[in-house]
Amino acid sequence: MRLMHTEEIKLYEFGDREAPKYAILSHTWGSEEIALQDIETNRAVKLQGYEKVLKACSVAAAKKFDYIWIDTCCFDKTSSAELSEALNSMYRWYQEAEEYYAYLADVPHNSVNQVPATTDPKFRDSRWFTRGWSLQELIASLSIGTKSDLQRDISEITGIPGSFLLGDDLRHASVAQRMSWASKRETSRTEDIAYCLMGLFGIYMPMIYGEGERAFNRLQEEIMREVHGGILANSPAAFANSGNIIPVSPDYATSSPPTLSSRGIHLSLHLIDNGNGHVLAILDCKEIGKEIMRVALCLRDDYERIRIICLTGVVEISYSKPGLWLEHIAILKQSTSQKSLLTHAALRWLTTVIENLLDQYGTESTSKNDLWTALSLAAGGGQKAIVKLLLEKGAELESKDKNSWTPLSMAAQNGHGAVVQLLLKRGANVEAKDQKDQTPLWWAVQNRHKAVAQLLLLNGADVEAKGKEDKMSLWWAAKNGHKSAVKVLLENGVDVVSKESYGWTPLWWVAKNGHEDVVQLLLEKGADIEAKDKGVQQPLWRAAQNGNKAVVQLLLEKGADVAAADEYGKTPLLMASQNGYIEVVQLLLEKGADVEANNQKKRTPLWWATNEGHVEVVKLLHEKRADVRTRNSSS
Repeated sequence: MRLMHTEEIKLYEFGDREAPKYAILSHTWGSEEIALQDIETNRAVKLQGYEKVLKACSVAAAKKFDYIWIDTCCFDKTSSAELSEALNSMYRWYQEAEEYYAYLADVPHNSVNQVPATTDPKFRDSRWFTRGWSLQELIASLSIGTKSDLQRDISEITGIPGSFLLGDDLRHASVAQRMSWASKRETSRTEDIAYCLMGLFGIYMPMIYGEGERAFNRLQEEIMREVHGGILANSPAAFANSGNIIPVSPDYATSSPPTLSSRGIHLSLHLIDNGNGHVLAILDCKEIGKEIMRVALCLRDDYERIRIICLTGVVEISYSKPGLWLEHIAILKQSTSQKSLLTHAALRWLTTVIENLLDQYGTESTSKNDLWTALSLAAGGGQKAIVKLLLEKGAELESKDKNSWTPLSMAAQNGHGAVVQLLLKRGANVEAKDQKDQTPLWWAVQNRHKAVAQLLLLNGADVEAKGKEDKMSLWWAAKNGHKSAVKVLLENGVDVVSKESYGWTPLWWVAKNGHEDVVQLLLEKGADIEAKDKGVQQPLWRAAQNGNKAVVQLLLEKGADVAAADEYGKTPLLMASQNGYIEVVQLLLEKGADVEANNQKKRTPLWWATNEGHVEVVKLLHEKRADVRTRNSSS
């Protein structure tokens, strides 16, 4: 794969096993995007897309990444072989990236690595949420970052359950469910609506531009070779109402996997005659919350498909055996263990099955299926009744998974206040720490669950607790602009001037990320406006570097030093000029910033603006420089 060096703005090629750590950019294409040939011939600097590339590199470099992958310029689109390889590898490349940046070009904002307030309707209406390729990029990324902070908002916008946004195995999502996520998305080329979904299904297939809708048929054929599927649809739009359809566990499947031959599709389904001249073909999937139901295809008596029932409803199957749980038990004895069934039942919230299992087999509630306990699954899913049942049957209140998350931590992460309250009443440890020493309060704050955070604080949670990475709750809440969480923590006595190991204060982070309202709140509570990190960078310096005009203006009004430089002599004006933030440059100049101030290498703001090609900033600095010289000569 090719990667771009974030400082040199040059491309380097690596073998898959040789690739260094890298960041990756997700965005929608605009006019004059930079291609590989533009980088190699230096034509790139003349194109509009160059600024986006520079900003992405700047963000990655600031996070200590030497390399970044950007789809516009990191592979040769004129080579059909390289194009096919890249499109088949793209999902994996997003998975393997250390950090993931999403750039929403149509949402007013100043930095590619920041997330705007989700209350802004422009965020929810962004074109990025409607494009096919950004879907797989969003799901593939394992570098959570602010994606976890926005889990609920992104889930509401996209229809993707939060667990899959945070890395849950896609095999837990049915084919129809995954297709539903793409049902309202578009691509510029007809074939790409199929190609952009390959990663979601683990499919690899050659690119044949010009085949039109045949590409989507090929995709479905490949899916059926890998996944239990159904009869072919014409596009993802056929699955628009299938977001709540989930697969039935293979242990409980009634059909055999489909096969393909030169004569067509061959599959075995359980059929039921409904007495009206139609036959129902029962599929191995069901609707969330309707555990005794199955999705079915409605066929004419000659078995010709006429419509997919899952678009309008589901068909209930009557069980002749006394209770659904008995059928589960019968399958259980043949194929698996009691423990895995209990965990499966907790995952699917099958209360009746759990009750009968516990009555018949006793307290197996601490068992694990792979890495998750039944109690943690129920707590994480907000299933208070199941949590209560498992506790009454002897489940371990402090049982932990591979991340050392307790049931209380799981409930706090997902904002389930009723479950949190139940667990606390049962004596759950409010200070239980996971592998990174992060407490339930830390998780509640990170995921914006204000009510849960307040509940934990009322029950004695340590407001100053820090994880192994020296991240305390206030530091994290401020960094991500969680005003309500910041307010709750401050009201409960957290130290507003606390620093982590590198010297970053809550004010430093919120200034960097551009959350004006949180800056105001921290300043009102006594935050140190001149606090420096180990790089001698103050909040104003960081706000200017990232183009956060409103924050820059607020800090200046509160008395921040406009001339404060970092350890290399770079002033806020120099950083704003280097990054092309003309409104911030104008504001700093109005507040008396020295246009001639230079860093250790004697490079001025004008030098940097010229070097980076920020024409409007160069013009503004020239004018200011001329004004200063005129005043000096006249005096």
